[in-house]
Amino acid sequence: FTTLAEFRQRFPFLDLDAFLREHGISTVAELRDAFQYLATTVHLRAAEPFDPDDPANVHTLPVALATVAVEPFDLTAGLRAARTVRSASRTLTGAARAGLPAESTDPYALATVFAAAGPADNGTTAAEVVRLLAKAGVAALFLSTS
Repeated sequence: FTTLAEFRQRFPFLDLDAFLREHGISTVAELRDAFQYLATTVHLRAAEPFDPDDPANVHTLPVALATVAVEPFDLTAGLRAARTVRSASRTLTGAARAGLPAESTDPYALATVFAAAGPADNGTTAAEVVRLLAKAGVAALFLSTS
């Protein structure tokens, strides 16, 4: 490297200004002389704040959703039906998952659909149902009448 700018281009992950300050280096010649002998801790630059609205941060993945509708509200039946669907779907070949840009263990995402008023009828809250089914790898969805 012949300039600090060239060094920055070669090592974009280094905070060069902090490195130079820490080691009392102010010229490219001093950096070149000390380059082979300096022992340092590499500190990566802090990542830019995450912006969920930036198009570069948006990724769309196709997801097949297998749903089980349960009416009236019956948590046990919903979980049992979801597990039956999962068991049956595992007999599909890997071809059903071809082309996905992410690792997949099941060909379907699973969801159990309940009536919105169901959980309150037996004293169970919707949040408790969501947590319970999530532990089994199943999404809990609640229909709204409005």
